[in-house]
Amino acid sequence: MFEKYHVPSRNKRKKGLIPEKMIGGGVSVWLGGRYSTPYKLTDYNLAKSSDVMTTIAVFDGVEVAIYHPKEFAENRPGSAMIYFHGGGFTIGSIASYASLTMKIAEKTGMLVIVPEYRLAPDHPFPAGFDDCLRVTKYFIERAREFDVDPNKIVLSGDSAGGNMAAGISVELAKQLDTNQKHPVCMMNLIYPSLQKANFQLPSFLQNRNPPTLPPELVGRFSLTYLGFENETSFIPLILKNAHMIGFDDKGGVLQGMSEKWIPQKYKERTYSKPEIAQLTDEEKKSFSAVSSKLQSVVSDTRMGPLAASDSLLRKLPIANVMTCEYDVLRDDGIIFYERMKALGKRVTHQNWEFGAHGLINMYGIAEYYQLEREMNYMFELISKVVEQC
Repeated sequence: MFEKYHVPSRNKRKKGLIPEKMIGGGVSVWLGGRYSTPYKLTDYNLAKSSDVMTTIAVFDGVEVAIYHPKEFAENRPGSAMIYFHGGGFTIGSIASYASLTMKIAEKTGMLVIVPEYRLAPDHPFPAGFDDCLRVTKYFIERAREFDVDPNKIVLSGDSAGGNMAAGISVELAKQLDTNQKHPVCMMNLIYPSLQKANFQLPSFLQNRNPPTLPPELVGRFSLTYLGFENETSFIPLILKNAHMIGFDDKGGVLQGMSEKWIPQKYKERTYSKPEIAQLTDEEKKSFSAVSSKLQSVVSDTRMGPLAASDSLLRKLPIANVMTCEYDVLRDDGIIFYERMKALGKRVTHQNWEFGAHGLINMYGIAEYYQLEREMNYMFELISKVVEQC
């Protein structure tokens, strides 16, 4: 089952997708991008650990990395985490996340599975989501073959990967009968991207010039994921929510991603008032195709899990949500947490007041006391939940 073998990556990223003036060349390569560099993270340049064995396998047509810690063999059947890497749906890979996911396996003693899901622009939405869903279903059905208790499976991921973890949990919930238990034990969402309707939430306005992930890059990722990688001139309009002009909210989904869910303490940091989008007739005409596409996915829980109804949220498993104070996506996670809490669901929230987007990728690479402390706390939360599942 755990025989080691090598397969070439199928994600061939287009050079220059993200300008290096927005993300430094070294960082982009670290995240799995393809720039002028001696490093080739599109190959499986996996980190190594004497305490974790790494295997490359294929689950229902999707390549995955499996991290098998030594401790796992001592506690069979054990627990598992399916971890979906971040990268704005356009960059990132098994290789670029190897250090982090191997460290997670080592620290938790869980079997950790990381899908090499397809990326935009070559494979726009919903290709990557479909890959992750197939991997999840495949593993749930065959968990015992990997000495895993099928009741002890956690879905986790950061940023775009947090979107995948939440969206897949919602998708699985849609298939449940009224009293049927959700097949996943827990969701662990790390600064997740959960909606494409409101780019004027306080966290977007407070973090116009953050250490990482500026609002403009969120707009670029969103357009690329939807197949509009060449329409970057519309990013300023999207950040003013111009794509929502004329949106018919018959289902009331916008209430589920509204600023009203955000506690006042997160609004105390100074920020400018939201800008009201106004389009010229020419802009309306040229922006029509992009805005129509964005509006069509606002209510799609595969793209924006916050569009899920209360009845769907009630079917979701236990959740932990981690956010960072200096992150444009902070409020997506907070809204999800507040909605789950309001429904009486078991949910916890970690807001790293010292943190910015992408910080988790330093775990296992750099010595950082606060990061180490908060990650250990996260692992304790996961361990306690898994024990009870």
